[in-house]
Amino acid sequence: KMLKDVGLSLKDAYTKFHDRNVINQIIQNVMDIENLKNAGKKVRLSYIKELVMHACAMEPDYFSSKVIAGMPTIKKDDSSDDNGHLPYSDDQLLNIFDPKHDFFKNNPDRFWVCMVSLFTGARANPAITLQYKDIINENGIDCFHFRVDHKAKRFKNKASRRKVPIHHQLLDLGFVDYVRRKKGKINANDDDFIFDDAVHENSRKYNNNYISRKLTPFLKEIGVKQESYDGYDFHSFRDTISKTLQKKLLPPALINRIIGWEDKQTYEKYYSKFTLEEIKETLEKAEYDFLKPHFAEWKKIMAKKP
Repeated sequence: KMLKDVGLSLKDAYTKFHDRNVINQIIQNVMDIENLKNAGKKVRLSYIKELVMHACAMEPDYFSSKVIAGMPTIKKDDSSDDNGHLPYSDDQLLNIFDPKHDFFKNNPDRFWVCMVSLFTGARANPAITLQYKDIINENGIDCFHFRVDHKAKRFKNKASRRKVPIHHQLLDLGFVDYVRRKKGKINANDDDFIFDDAVHENSRKYNNNYISRKLTPFLKEIGVKQESYDGYDFHSFRDTISKTLQKKLLPPALINRIIGWEDKQTYEKYYSKFTLEEIKETLEKAEYDFLKPHFAEWKKIMAKKP
């Protein structure tokens, strides 16, 4: 499409494409795309750079890498690691988890995946690819063990690999009991995925964004999401727990350890070591008390599933 916009195609020779004016026009077209995040623009421009560098590698005496000189540096979007995502307000969470909705009742796995993210800050991939063996008990503390030991698990960084205590509100909801019941009912192995959406229902391929695509129509239906790029999506659960912890004025290094953010400061990165007990004590301070009436209903609903 980028080539087509300047009157070219992938069938054209490099000589037609390998021109600074053409490159500059493509770059400008990409930069002018509305509602495209900087990360998307960076990806598109990388395609152009690869084509140029391939030409240089094929015929270094004829093509020059100087053609891409001046290509703009794409800055990270304003919202840090969570480009364009916004945390949910209390009212939005009350709406999303209102027991009157059938979305979670019809698929309890999706309820629990959202709960996992809301209480741990897990991104979609780590949350949806949890295996039965990843629910552990260490030193008497029930935990999630986010680890990369399966080809379906694609974590963003090393900090995403972590152990996070299971919040007492999540335990009270019956999460661990649900996992045990489901494992027994289907006679699952420890290496099996807990949540069905880890594997696409039709293609049977690993599809870790499936939960996001299923959640979006529901959010639009109930009025939480208004526009495609309004910042509210699955990732917003991660932003919500982050904001909740930050409001408690807790040590940034501890918040990073819970959420799975890479520490930027040398002190945080190399000297901030925390026990599970310390992490649990910190995490427990992030309570969603306003959701207690809804949680009470969900506890009854989930006790009858799967």
